[in-house]
Parts: sequence; C-alpha cells; structure tokens
Amino acid sequence: MNRPENKDLDDWRFYFGSAEELNRLKADVFKDLNQKGIGNGQAFAGTKVAFIANASPETMLHEALHAMTAAHLNNSYTDSSNTAE
Repeated sequence: MNRPENKDLDDWRFYFGSAEELNRLKADVFKDLNQKGIGNGQAFAGTKVAFIANASPETMLHEALHAMTAAHLNNSYTDSSNTAE
C-alpha cells in the first residue's frame, strides 16, 4: 500500500521520562512554557514540543493528536492555496 508522506510532525520534539524529570526539563529549558505540572503528558503547539510521562498507547495517541491538529490548522492558515478568491 502506498501512502502519501506526512511531514507534519517532523519539526516537533517529543520528550519521554518521569513526570518529575520532565517537569525539571521544562522548568530549566522551556522557561517560557506554562509551568503547570505534567500529568500523563502535555503538548505545546507554539513551540512544537510535547512531554510524555505515561508512554501508554492512549497518552501517545492523545498528545500526537494535539500535535497533528495544530500542524493541520497551521498548514490550512499558511497555505496560500486555501485563500478565498
């Protein structure tokens, strides 16, 4: 089966670890992000970064859907072929 290549998540960064480790990373490296504690995961569309503390399929899908939704919305607003005539 041939599928079109999807590069919407190529510039996203996903970090995995315990909530404690990820909260520390976010506080040290991503100071401009909301510092609310990470539960199972968090995604930030503006900086294209996601933190995954619970690597269950449900959490992975949940955060990936946030990222893909943001990417598709961004593409629809920045693609000049989508403008009304």
